[in-house]
Amino acid sequence: MTLRGRWGRVDSSNKSFVDRGTVEDIAPAFAAEFSMVLENVREGADPPDVLARLDGRDVGIELVEFLNETVREREAMKLPITFEDRLWSKEATIAKLNALLDKKNALYARRPDGFAADILVIHSCEMWLNKADVETWVSQVTFEPRSAIRAAYFALERLPDSPKPHWPLFRLYGP
Repeated sequence: MTLRGRWGRVDSSNKSFVDRGTVEDIAPAFAAEFSMVLENVREGADPPDVLARLDGRDVGIELVEFLNETVREREAMKLPITFEDRLWSKEATIAKLNALLDKKNALYARRPDGFAADILVIHSCEMWLNKADVETWVSQVTFEPRSAIRAAYFALERLPDSPKPHWPLFRLYGP
């Protein structure tokens, strides 16, 4: 979650509320796609951002937003942005996912308490990141597990024309 809020749409200074809401929004996708029922979603100690019950045990869920920082910076400075600037390629998407996995893993690995995220959800509201493309791209790549992240998933915002009533969710690795 960033200061821009959940899915980049809501400006909120209450990060824990926004994080919990994000997991609640994504939970139906975990159930539908992976038979993982997340229950009793609640605020975590940051880390983890959120706690939930899964198969009778508490799991810690961390969140990180996937976005094109260059486009966001240009928008903030009121500079022109081309359509091509907003598009994602397979290479850029996979590189960004790996960079976020590496960044979060390094952050957790430095913690003296030995924290490891049970689940990391990388979430995106990038309009020009197509579900069909992402589905193809992530299926063609093996994401190496990170030592401090037990399972990683990539969630896209559900668009109105989506045939499923939940956000698209892709397993990068883990259970």
